[in-house]
Amino acid sequence: MGTGCKVKGRLNDVADAAAATAAALTDSTGGTAADTVAAITAGGTYAQADLTAVKNGMASVVAQINALIVDNASLRTAVNALNDV
Repeated sequence: MGTGCKVKGRLNDVADAAAATAAALTDSTGGTAADTVAAITAGGTYAQADLTAVKNGMASVVAQINALIVDNASLRTAVNALNDV
């Protein structure tokens, strides 16, 4: 079990370094999140479709950030569970 002690010490270091600092974002953009952010063409004027693309793009970014926050919390839980072994 000597190697278990070494690993446990390293996992404690990882868990301490991974303290959560991000808060979930509230999506008030009115856009629809997707896995792809649409291109927005530059021009002198912008149509409603361009505004919709911006709102959807922002919603997508917010959704991905929130997913990463949840993933980070899940990984921290897994590391802590390994520490208890």
